[in-house]
Amino acid sequence: MAGIRVQWSGVGDVKRLLREAADAGNSREFLQAFQAVGTDTLNRAKDLTPVDLGALQRSGQFAITRRARPLEGRITFGGTAASYAVFVHENMTARHTTGQAKYLETAVAQMASRYGQAMSEAYARALRRAGK
Repeated sequence: MAGIRVQWSGVGDVKRLLREAADAGNSREFLQAFQAVGTDTLNRAKDLTPVDLGALQRSGQFAITRRARPLEGRITFGGTAASYAVFVHENMTARHTTGQAKYLETAVAQMASRYGQAMSEAYARALRRAGK
């Protein structure tokens, strides 16, 4: 019975490229894009937040909570408005002269199509910077 022989060439190059691609995923471009997307989403949520005295709207914050892969971020509203933030967000029957219920949920849904594009562009920039 004849055997089949397969010889791989360039395996070292493939491993090197994979390592460089992983490094690009941890690049400053990737982190900056993640920060920008989070900040844009926060700003959109603030635009949609109901305003009476403005405490709830001003309380919105975005923070990167994990810088290792996978990156994680958190958008929060509360602060001095914590006692009513959830109620304002969830009350679909309230009528607001400015803003709306589900302000954060709506902002995330509206901005979702931008996330993948922004991150893939940052990844491409990082790979180009690495000379690939």
